[in-house]
Amino acid sequence: MLGGFVAGSGALLIKGGLTVMLGIGADQLSWSSLIDPTRLGHWMPGLGYALLMAFSARRWPSWQTIPAMLLFGIGSFHLLLALGGGTLQTATTAGLLPDLPAEQLSRQLVPAAASGPVAWGQLLRFLPDMIATAFLASLGMLLNSSAIEVTVRRELDFNRDLKVVGLANLLAALVGSPAGFHSLSSTTLPERMGARGRMVGVLAALVCLMAWLGDRGCWARSPSR
Repeated sequence: MLGGFVAGSGALLIKGGLTVMLGIGADQLSWSSLIDPTRLGHWMPGLGYALLMAFSARRWPSWQTIPAMLLFGIGSFHLLLALGGGTLQTATTAGLLPDLPAEQLSRQLVPAAASGPVAWGQLLRFLPDMIATAFLASLGMLLNSSAIEVTVRRELDFNRDLKVVGLANLLAALVGSPAGFHSLSSTTLPERMGARGRMVGVLAALVCLMAWLGDRGCWARSPSR
């Protein structure tokens, strides 16, 4: 069962990457959209880059390999764009760079709708949804934790993890964050890179914080294809 779960998680990651490169919804992804001659140039370079990254990670098993490959990919894209006489605007129009609406680049921590008084009476209407969300988050955490155990070959303390995830979700809800739990891919990647300390999560959070506080256009300069 765990093998099927891990394989399904990998399939979802592949599907998500293809939808981003093709610029279509998940429900529109099909073999016809993949073999469309006008769209081959959208996802084939991404496939080649993924294979190159997988080969590099196996050939040079170091924590520096994947970050170096990410910088190499972004740098190569902008170098080729400059050599071809293109600009950020033309790349965005062509769908090579993400076109993010202004509201998605906002630095506002708490949504404006949550700044007013809370209608506590209305929350009772959503009580079934809250219970379902808590149940699904707990189930997802247990499934991902079991898969992580198999991947890293180490036992986890499920009772402790459930408490930590519950507390983290309560704190994150204060700023309007959705429910979250263990991530199989985000845990497996540092494991493969040889980074196994607690600082991995701290550094990941700091990178997100710097991206949020820094230049709002940094996201728009990351290639989507």
